[in-house]
Amino acid sequence: MGIRVFSLYILFVIALNLNSIDAKAQRFAFFDSDSVLKLMPEYAEAKIELEQNIKQWETEVERREKQLNQLRRDFEAEKVLLTPELLEERKKQIADGEKELRDYQAGIFGYNGQLFRRRKELMTPLRDQIVGAARKVAAQKKLNLLFDRSSDLHIVYYDDTYNFTDLVIAELGLGK
Repeated sequence: MGIRVFSLYILFVIALNLNSIDAKAQRFAFFDSDSVLKLMPEYAEAKIELEQNIKQWETEVERREKQLNQLRRDFEAEKVLLTPELLEERKKQIADGEKELRDYQAGIFGYNGQLFRRRKELMTPLRDQIVGAARKVAAQKKLNLLFDRSSDLHIVYYDDTYNFTDLVIAELGLGK
């Protein structure tokens, strides 16, 4: 039984050594997709278009808020003259208007709203181009891993020797 445990121990140590040899042989680098994105003319166009959409949506929100505020002012001015039925009807109109405004804002600016969908629609083709160029660079340089510094991955330290952002920019044909 002791020899069997010893043999398993030796196999375990050999496996660890083989893994560490593989780890040393792996090649990795990173690039900054935000830096690449800022150099793309399509990004500037998409950003302008998105800002125009936001401005239109904000204008519509302001218009609806003004209508709702006017409805509230009219109610306050007339409520002493209204019958109980009309009083309840006007309160319901105001509550419905508030709900419509909240729903509109959520539909535009909320999670998975029009802003989110429009941004995704404009940015996905650009991100796909960047990822395609990054893959080509990784294949050309025989990298095992290529990280995006702009992603949620937190790189605490890096040596610029492994910064391949310029190669991705060159692959896309963008000049700095």
